[in-house]
Amino acid sequence: MDTKESEADESMKPQEFEKDESTTDPKREARLKTLTTMLETLTTQIASTESMLAEVTSKLQNNPSTTVKKHIDLLHAYNEIKDVGLGLMGLIAEARGCIHYTYEREYCGFIIRED
Repeated sequence: MDTKESEADESMKPQEFEKDESTTDPKREARLKTLTTMLETLTTQIASTESMLAEVTSKLQNNPSTTVKKHIDLLHAYNEIKDVGLGLMGLIAEARGCIHYTYEREYCGFIIRED
């Protein structure tokens, strides 16, 4: 490895700052204290949020993905039943010699679907 690559590697490493008492900047120290306080606050908030998540997750009856899959399966079953019902209504309308639209109006009082 040549010196340029080793210099680039060195610049990518985290730098360690040593306190030099002779060049202590009060603004830097205040900023460091503020950031440390913010870090502690955020760490506390993360722990609190994670415990709330664990509590809510433990109260769930089913896994959310299982619930979604069940609802999708129920919607598929509903659509199949609705399709059969609409097909039967079409057969009845044909047997009566009218169009599906007219039969829906007479039977239901409203239009189930518009083609």
